[in-house]
Amino acid sequence: MLTNKYRPKTFDEIIGQSGIDIIKSYVGKQDIPGLWIFYGPKGTGKTSSARVFALALNCENLKLDKNPCLSCLNCRDILNDFSVDRGGFSRLLVEIDGASNRGIDEVRSLREMVKLKSRGKRVVVIDEAQMLTEPAWNALLKITEEPPSSVIFILVTTALGKILETIRDRALLVEFRAVSDALLVRHLRHLARLEGVEDMLSSEVIDLIIKYSGGSVRSIVKGLDMFVSLLKEGKGDYFADYYVKDEAYDIENLVKSMLEYKLDEFGRAVGELKNKGYSPVEILINLYSSLLSVKLRSMGYRMLKDGIKYSGYELDDDIFRMILDRFPFWLSIIKEVPSYDLLLKFMIENIILSGKGVKFKES
Repeated sequence: MLTNKYRPKTFDEIIGQSGIDIIKSYVGKQDIPGLWIFYGPKGTGKTSSARVFALALNCENLKLDKNPCLSCLNCRDILNDFSVDRGGFSRLLVEIDGASNRGIDEVRSLREMVKLKSRGKRVVVIDEAQMLTEPAWNALLKITEEPPSSVIFILVTTALGKILETIRDRALLVEFRAVSDALLVRHLRHLARLEGVEDMLSSEVIDLIIKYSGGSVRSIVKGLDMFVSLLKEGKGDYFADYYVKDEAYDIENLVKSMLEYKLDEFGRAVGELKNKGYSPVEILINLYSSLLSVKLRSMGYRMLKDGIKYSGYELDDDIFRMILDRFPFWLSIIKEVPSYDLLLKFMIENIILSGKGVKFKES
């Protein structure tokens, strides 16, 4: 898969993230924070940056620009994911999926592992850290109170608010942001050139991939991967029919089903986002942000990116004021009781079944 082929191995290959400068500033230093949090939207380079950081911290022939050489013994061991490196030392990069290894037993085993000797800086990356259970958080809290100087913990998350507050206060935070369309287009063309398909990559295909990328580099690489596969099958012209859209597509369906009073479709859209790991709070915030874009676009602010998807829709002044007034209350309740059913109840009773306010303007 192209996502593996083009996974960044140096800092220079991670695009559109100013936080990389913070990470690079600690490469080569003796005093390095033992706890980090990389947070931001999915597919923006958080986990890849943690891997590159591990490479750079352990590289035996570090380049002047602080990029790893990728050829020394330590670099090769990390790239090859050796479980136990030469000499019996514990591996230098340990990656844990917080979604599937979220309990206290897994964290306790981690506590034993970090005690093992290492010939360099051992970097422990916990991906999807927001999925850890409360007992796991408490166990991790004890581990990170006084971690060995040879161990660095990096928590990777798309939901900073779900990370235990005490952990957040101790950690060095690095924010990753959605990548701009301009950078994504340039990167997509670059990868297409490397794959030898740049001349076949039409503006329509580029627009479709970018539209549903959600600012994610990984999403555009997956889109290109599908395009290349279809070309090999002689089906390149049917890319739009086969393309699996990103979560942004589901959010768009969510908003449009609400704006069109389509109760069943709204329920299905919530279900799709639930299946893809969106919490009720995240769905509510995305919905609120999109409805705000609809209103601002109808007022003439056409520079708004999200509003373009909802061209032709209007949001009545009364329903808009009601949303502004009630959103803080809805958010506080959903945070306290994170229920998808409660989210549906709020939205359906207050907007979809209101019998007014939301209407479609024929264009």
